Amino acid sequence: MAQRKVQRQKVVAPRGKAQVLTAVRPEPGNPEGWRLECERLRAELQAARDEIASLRSRQEQVLNRIDWVLDALESLPDAES
Repeated sequence: MAQRKVQRQKVVAPRGKAQVLTAVRPEPGNPEGWRLECERLRAELQAARDEIASLRSRQEQVLNRIDWVLDALESLPDAES
């Protein structure tokens, strides 16, 4: 029986997506370590929430600009007449 070569597909990350890197951290061994880890995670969560709010605001601004441009383009034939 003839053997087939296995074709390997190149895995390419989608455009515009940032690669997520995770660091392996040792588990804290004492209550103080857990408290510090909790504070670090809360700060990271707050930073993520702030970034989400910023992105939503930017998205809303872009959509408003697109609406404005579409309205302006629709009114061009009326202005030329």
